[in-house]
Amino acid sequence: MTLYDLFHRIDWAALSNRLAKLYPDQANQLPEYEAAFNSLRLVAPEETRMRIIVQQTFREGLDDEPFVEVSGKDGTLNKEQDDFQYMNQASEGTFANRETSYALSLSPWNEWLGMEIDAATAEHYSDEDILAHCLWEMTWHGFEEESIQEQKKELDRRVAEIAAMTDEEKKEKLIPWEDVKQRLKDKFNRDDQDES
Repeated sequence: MTLYDLFHRIDWAALSNRLAKLYPDQANQLPEYEAAFNSLRLVAPEETRMRIIVQQTFREGLDDEPFVEVSGKDGTLNKEQDDFQYMNQASEGTFANRETSYALSLSPWNEWLGMEIDAATAEHYSDEDILAHCLWEMTWHGFEEESIQEQKKELDRRVAEIAAMTDEEKKEKLIPWEDVKQRLKDKFNRDDQDES
């Protein structure tokens, strides 16, 4: 079952009820969600290897209570990532052999619609809940795909700009992660937190 299937299986009345229950702070934006829902029903899905994962998450030391997270997985292991060497993880440890989890909020809507719903997600959540959580995540950066993709282009531009910097420019213009952590610790008087 793909996300496209859910958009065509569930009507707005059922979805809006779940959105209002799961995200009560978004109730005043239901008209925007409805417009996005109606737009998404007109988008043709694009086939992709990515699967949608919906799961309850709790990051000890960061979160006050568990929350529902939407992410994607495509079979790639963490140790297969280009930047794995910088993660200070054992090459054959649990993290290395875990499937990489990807943020999806900036993904094009046609790709979202082509994604299969992960079997464990389908087993633990109702279709209405899956669709509500996905629509919330899809509209995190805005209710129109064009504005979302503009934000993605700007982020990509910034990443390319940093990648093109010389070592001297990076040293002059960027703040090392260790310094950022220390500044946050000093500001909030907190112990080091999970770096992921």
